[in-house]
Amino acid sequence: MISSILKFVFAGAIILWLFYSGKLDFSLFVKTFKSGNGPYFAILFYIFAVVLSSYRWKIILEAKTIDPLPFKKILPINWIGLFFSTFLPGVVTGDVVKLLYIKDLHKNFSKTYLLTSIFIDRIIGLCGLLFLTGFISIIKYEALTSLSPEIKTLVHFNFFLFAGSMGFIVGLFLPLEVKNFFYSLLIRVPKIGERLKSTLEQAWLIGQFKLATLKCLFISILAQLLGITAIWLLTKPFYPSPVSLDLILGVVPIGLITVAIPISPSGAGVGHLIFEKIFNLIGVPNGASLFNIHFLVLILVNLFGVIPYILFGKKHSIDEAEKFEEETS
Repeated sequence: MISSILKFVFAGAIILWLFYSGKLDFSLFVKTFKSGNGPYFAILFYIFAVVLSSYRWKIILEAKTIDPLPFKKILPINWIGLFFSTFLPGVVTGDVVKLLYIKDLHKNFSKTYLLTSIFIDRIIGLCGLLFLTGFISIIKYEALTSLSPEIKTLVHFNFFLFAGSMGFIVGLFLPLEVKNFFYSLLIRVPKIGERLKSTLEQAWLIGQFKLATLKCLFISILAQLLGITAIWLLTKPFYPSPVSLDLILGVVPIGLITVAIPISPSGAGVGHLIFEKIFNLIGVPNGASLFNIHFLVLILVNLFGVIPYILFGKKHSIDEAEKFEEETS
């Protein structure tokens, strides 16, 4: 709780500083919905991205069971998790709550695999983002690097992250002999060796299904493309001159990666600050205000998760989530 309060205070301090320094204009959020149909398409893209990410998690969960899981259950459960993560303190809370619902859906899932499924889902989602920006950085290298030395450095960093994401995906397909070698090293770690080995075994489980893994990666790329396109649609009415989507695809992912780090709730404050810098690199002022549009619309989409939470017959409480988290820590 203290950690969560500090995150809110930290985020609030940054937002207040941006507001009083004139870098954050809340009125742009209202203006964007008066700028045409783009914002409404953006909301649809965000919603479709949630649908895709829910389906990706379904594929990962099914690696542990021969029984197909009903997508009509997975989607609302994932949305409930988004709602809790957005509107309640602590990033873990939303994940734990949706794991409680999955446990109701399929009681044979171990707690270790459920937690690992969240980790793998997020990593593959991140790989989709890095694959997308790496691909754009390659095919648009000349156009991007000619803009400024700062963007050239950013593009080269994109290549580094792209290579790392490829290494992770390839690592999921390592042969059994290599996996056993890593297992033999882990079990020598005092106290936590067996737990590390068990977690890694669960993580490598999805790698046994190469087609499913590649399908998850493709879904991640598509979901990230929709999300970044939504940001472009929301913010482009306020660009002083036209900015192409491929340029946004080349620079915005770094900001999204930074926002994903749980320094502040849902990236509030930190995201505003980072996007102020990123948009300045491509000659767009008011980056904090533009990120704020994306931030508020995303909160609106996550708010939809309260609907399945109300409609679900069984409701899990925060106390249950905290107990579940303690049992798995």
